[in-house]
Amino acid sequence: MTFDAIVIGAGINGMTLSAYLQRAGLETLVVEAEHRVGGMARSTRPLLPGFVHNPHANYLMQMDISPVVRDLELADFGLHTLAPVAQHGIAFADGRPPIVLHRWDRTEQTIMSVRRYSSADARLLAQLLEAARLIRPLIGEGMYAPPSYEWFRTVLDAVASRFPLADFVDVGRGTCAAHICGLFQTPELQTLLLRVATELGVDVDERGSDLAFLTTVLPAVGRFRLPKGGMGSFANSLRRACDALGVRFVTGARVDRIKIGEGAVQGVVLAGGESVSARRLVASSLELTQTLRVLVGVDVLSDSERTSLGAYESRQSSILASSMFCLSEPPKYRSARWDPDIDRCYQTMIGLDEPEDALAHARQVRRGLLPAPAAAVRVNSLWDRSQAPFPMHTAGADSMFPSYLHQRTNQWQEVSEGYNTAFLRRWAEYAPNMSEHNILAHTFVVPDPGERKVMLRMGSSQYRTSIDGLYVCGVSTHPGGGAHGACGYNAYTAIAQDLGLSRHRPPEHEQTHE
Repeated sequence: MTFDAIVIGAGINGMTLSAYLQRAGLETLVVEAEHRVGGMARSTRPLLPGFVHNPHANYLMQMDISPVVRDLELADFGLHTLAPVAQHGIAFADGRPPIVLHRWDRTEQTIMSVRRYSSADARLLAQLLEAARLIRPLIGEGMYAPPSYEWFRTVLDAVASRFPLADFVDVGRGTCAAHICGLFQTPELQTLLLRVATELGVDVDERGSDLAFLTTVLPAVGRFRLPKGGMGSFANSLRRACDALGVRFVTGARVDRIKIGEGAVQGVVLAGGESVSARRLVASSLELTQTLRVLVGVDVLSDSERTSLGAYESRQSSILASSMFCLSEPPKYRSARWDPDIDRCYQTMIGLDEPEDALAHARQVRRGLLPAPAAAVRVNSLWDRSQAPFPMHTAGADSMFPSYLHQRTNQWQEVSEGYNTAFLRRWAEYAPNMSEHNILAHTFVVPDPGERKVMLRMGSSQYRTSIDGLYVCGVSTHPGGGAHGACGYNAYTAIAQDLGLSRHRPPEHEQTHE
């Protein structure tokens, strides 16, 4: 078999890239090891009939800025979403009032929630969220384009002009943790914002992460959307868009090796020995180590690329694992007596009640220690009844773990066997109805080894390799993890430059998804 382009992996990024390649006139094949598409963006039914679970990706937050959704007309292929009004909340074990951050167009409700603790914090948060709303289109431009110093300088200018920060000159030199705790007086709000930042992949102790709080965290607050039918509906709509364009798929076929000859890519060899040739290019959406060290082999890489890969692999990071539950009824939090919205949050943070708890938890993970149970809880069936039989509910809890566990299979086994029991004991401290009588079934899902880190290089070189015709478009490339397709979109930009293909179509009209 011979194709113009071969894309390895039918996750969101792989399918996004394949759609643009096919649309540009390249006969494209996608090879996927699993028997289904979607990668980390999938829906499963591992427990009881009728209960839909999303073991990794759980939300979309780029609908208003995504050219992928617009260009590929995903709504016409079955993508429909819901946006819960109460988005991010934190409940407390002692039952004190919760704090709830509401949808982007319901800021007045967010202000009322924070004002219960501090009017000054409520006013400042409202100002910061409005500034984040104004720069959000610029953030979208940076996501859906190869990284550049020019864009970074534009962002700095936008932050300086939009955000009410008297000490702007120091922004970009401090940490997210210090910035949050310096801006706000309320420990409860500090804890929630630290948890949201960590959930979005920000290292709150890293120098320069104060800027990430302003440009990554705040613009995302209140923007989460739930795909109807589960996260798999997003992947399925993208698959249907690819099918309509003529992209070919082979599933249940693992790539054993990427063929290289005379410094250029030639195709792939499947696990069964079958060879597939590529006339123009091969692109991998797998994690960088899997692509470059396993499928290619470091001996054919350039010296600089070997050095970059080694530095990337040595960096510590966190990973998200999910607990999944079938419930008789949804959780009812002690804090709900002050504000019932906490019982209907898209994300409810539990397990960490003070800023010091949140910081200690993040630092333990970074040092490779197993932290005490704490999680972002979601009950998607509160809004989408198709995800659980009425009147029951499906719930998930995303918890952070150190990435080194992927090298220690036995320890993952120990975590899998005991974590849910420990977490349920902790959960019941916040929501007393989360007793064993409410749990119909549960399981713990060990995550795939796609770590939350990026090997960042400026410009389109982010998606090229030192091998002619070999490209990368996985979550290890800018802008990193998430169900957004931006890594695949940006990889197409690099390929289009190299092969003289048509660029992405410009927007024909303003986005209307909000």
